[in-house]
Amino acid sequence: MDPDYRYEAASIDGFLSQIVRLIQGGYVYYFRGRVPDGKDPHQVVRKLMAVYGIGGKKWRRERRYRGANAAAHILLYGRIFVIMLTQGRHEAFYRDHAYRTVKDRRGRKRRERVPVPKITRKALHVFGYTIFHDSEQRKTHVRLDDGTRRRVEVHLLSVCCWDAYRDRSRMEREFQRLPFQPYAPVYRQLRVIGEKVNQARRRRGFKKLDLYACMRKFRRGGPALVRRQEALPAKASDDAGAGSRPEVDS
Repeated sequence: MDPDYRYEAASIDGFLSQIVRLIQGGYVYYFRGRVPDGKDPHQVVRKLMAVYGIGGKKWRRERRYRGANAAAHILLYGRIFVIMLTQGRHEAFYRDHAYRTVKDRRGRKRRERVPVPKITRKALHVFGYTIFHDSEQRKTHVRLDDGTRRRVEVHLLSVCCWDAYRDRSRMEREFQRLPFQPYAPVYRQLRVIGEKVNQARRRRGFKKLDLYACMRKFRRGGPALVRRQEALPAKASDDAGAGSRPEVDS
């Protein structure tokens, strides 16, 4: 394993950016998991890298990609990690994630094959975002998932008509404080919410918002990855529950 192999994202923005880069580079199969509480995320990731042969020198990874074997990358932020694979053979990975143990009516166990998630067929849900790749248009779409979008819409529609938010600039700052990244689908989702907020404010007799002012502070930036020696503490959380081993999304 290459000690200089960088696998930890410095921020959610960096995490999403790296996922998009990997998808555009042909890494379309994925596995999403969560490191259980009480375990060191870096030790778990290093173990997974050893098991699945992730990392190593760049020339070795490129040679593996040119052959019939699948290339693999892993990305970590907080306790959430995603393993991405290209098309090809990868015995260790598919042995663990392409089969599951089920019981028949007599209680006998047997191995059943299950499809590995593919980003062009099943979207990746992580940190309140949905990531999907359209193979026909060759575009990767990043948008807020339905639950996050509904929570944001309910919150903004609830406060936009309060007397405390009669001042237009205060409500615009409420939009600017939203902790989301300015991908085009996210921008469009927030703009639709902004139009609904303006309709509600008009019925209340308040001044409508300047939607351009609401969105102008949405900017991406900052480092995408950090080296292992500068790794950040595990501080991110997600909706996935903790268990005795890394969990698979259903």
